Amino acid sequence: MLQSRDVISGLVAIVLLAGCGENESVNTLVANDDELLCDFNASECERTFGPDKIRLQLTPSSAPSEKPITATLVTEQPLGELSAVIEGRDMFMGTIPVFFTEIAKNTYQATFTFGSCSSGYMVWQLKVGAKNSLEQATFEFKADNVTN
Repeated sequence: MLQSRDVISGLVAIVLLAGCGENESVNTLVANDDELLCDFNASECERTFGPDKIRLQLTPSSAPSEKPITATLVTEQPLGELSAVIEGRDMFMGTIPVFFTEIAKNTYQATFTFGSCSSGYMVWQLKVGAKNSLEQATFEFKADNVTN
């Protein structure tokens, strides 16, 4: 009977220790993901779109919640009609459609508003695609990103 307890205790300890190690790597992944967030206070954000690059700038650059934000996309090649949505990265906040219009050659603009989050840390994703393409660019950014 004593040996059975030792075996069970050993198995429980292994499961608990394995769980601890895995959580550490999850936290590391979240930190690494946040290092890749667009910081519009510093500069525009660039992503790959097929063989080309696509750049995004938000105005105001702090991406304030519950206030109008203007998004300007600049592309290397004409993309035609764009489809875009904004979604929360880590929590569901709904899907917000974004309608870009071409304001100059290879330059598109849209205005949108998103809600606030009570957690104080909300990451949004702007997903942009062209109507006749399978490619998609995803821009992740923090809401209410005020620099001091």
